[in-house]
Amino acid sequence: MRDTHLPPSWAMTEISSVSQFLGGGTPPKNDSRYWDHGTVPWVSPKDMKSFNLQTSEDRVTEDALSLLPLVPSNSVLVVVRSGILAHSLPVAVNSLPVTVNQDIRAIVPEPDISARYLAWQLVARAQKILATCSKQGTTVPSIESPALARFQIAIAPKAEQTRIVEKLEALISSLNAGISELKSALQKLDLLEQSLLNSAVNGDLSAEWRSSQARRKAPLENGTQALQEILTERRSRWETKQIEKFKKSNRAPPADWRDTYPEPALPYLANLPNLPDGWTWASLDMLGEITSGIAKGTKRTADARLREVPYLRVANVQRGYLDLRDVKLIPATESEIDELALQNGDILLNEGGDRDKLGRGWVWRNELPECIHQNHVFRVRPYSTKTISEFISHHSNTFGQAWFQSTGKQTTNLASINLSALRSFPVPIPPPEEQQEIIKQLDLHQSSLKAQRLSLTHGISQSELQRGNILRAAFSGELTTQNPEDEPASILLSRIATARTNHPKTRKQPKRPRLTTANRGSMIRTVENVLSEAGDWLPASEVFKRCGVSDGAETDQIQAIYAELRALDMNQRLLSKPVIDQHGRKTHDELRLAPK
Repeated sequence: MRDTHLPPSWAMTEISSVSQFLGGGTPPKNDSRYWDHGTVPWVSPKDMKSFNLQTSEDRVTEDALSLLPLVPSNSVLVVVRSGILAHSLPVAVNSLPVTVNQDIRAIVPEPDISARYLAWQLVARAQKILATCSKQGTTVPSIESPALARFQIAIAPKAEQTRIVEKLEALISSLNAGISELKSALQKLDLLEQSLLNSAVNGDLSAEWRSSQARRKAPLENGTQALQEILTERRSRWETKQIEKFKKSNRAPPADWRDTYPEPALPYLANLPNLPDGWTWASLDMLGEITSGIAKGTKRTADARLREVPYLRVANVQRGYLDLRDVKLIPATESEIDELALQNGDILLNEGGDRDKLGRGWVWRNELPECIHQNHVFRVRPYSTKTISEFISHHSNTFGQAWFQSTGKQTTNLASINLSALRSFPVPIPPPEEQQEIIKQLDLHQSSLKAQRLSLTHGISQSELQRGNILRAAFSGELTTQNPEDEPASILLSRIATARTNHPKTRKQPKRPRLTTANRGSMIRTVENVLSEAGDWLPASEVFKRCGVSDGAETDQIQAIYAELRALDMNQRLLSKPVIDQHGRKTHDELRLAPK
């Protein structure tokens, strides 16, 4: 069949008409005969990270070839079962003979079909394959092998296949090199920004500004003076709250009530770097009120009045920014909402999770009209404008990243920081004017970095689009010129069909020993092997049994057998007949391979 949009010398056909499909499996892991000192590559989806497959993480022994077909080199390998199929279709060409597990299909092209041409076309049509060949209703995304076998591809003349692959791979290689350079530049920008932030919170960024102020002999409020004002404001706020509590309870304040003031935690000063002149260390507890948030599933009385309100989770609080694309709602009482409502300038820090999330955070700047925070996100509300929230958050995201990891609690999978450690977190306090200068310079530098990052990201996106254009051109006949002297694809396909008719087994697999009683059924065998060995009619249940599928078998194993039965039937390789009992009722089906 020829597509009118293709060159006249091209033709459309099913993948199965120009190739053979081979499946695989997993030999018993507890049988050392199949694994110890293995030399034969055994490919699984984790190995499919490159178009050119040259090795595998796992290897099997030659004894495993009694259970697995050996896939010849220069075949096309496709992942047919994996979570990655939700968005991508891994395809590779193997440079050496391999075996594959049950999540891979090997496509062995006929002699006049270029494996690389076929593989690149699968890459070019990956999204269509995923859309039309995916199984429905499976827990793990999967490709239906019979549907993939029927998938239509464009066949160019043999000589043109070679020209297309050569030009395509030259262009893709050049494009990949450019993308790699752009991604490398992005990584350098990230390192540059990290260095910039470190210099901001250790005083290097504002060193020239300090020298300028010293030459001018301008009087500056230093960090120690600023901290004293902050501590005074901290105590004043506590006293105001205490007086309000006494008024609400209609009690007169005790004579010594001011003596109950909770002094702030001292900063943890071990192994801290030196600070510039005029700076000082403070604890986070000295600088702001630290509060945990609302817990999911909080138990309340039956008559509690609740309403749903947006709340920030750990996923929303990133390092240096807030991700508000997916803000959830949580039911809360009005008193909880009043107590936990975020205010402009609140500093947010993650309590825990994975180690990279520990202490991660940013500043709330009224992005939403109303919002609270969950209990895994700490809120720090500064006592005074003598500290700039962004400066404290930058310090937490740089110096604090290692500090929180060293002081946090670590379990098998999760890390966390407790309120006590957080209160002692050491924070440098520069003079207030210097803080303003630091943030000003940071904003300028970060604006420049953001523009560069956007430019590089756009370049990568454009390159990816160009890759798609190149692939589309390659398999529509637009990438290379056609040579009228080339043998048309229709003749090539006719020759393949004739060869298959005259010699059904065009590719012989290495002879595999017959399975012994000890290892029969230890893994799924192919239906074709079982029926070929039987040489006669077999009850369908017996076929399944000999293929290793019995009571308690996994659904995927059963589906694999049915998929192979459909493929054999589609290729007219399978015969079936009903078995009728003496009462004329069908008892079961029997199967055998069609005569050659």
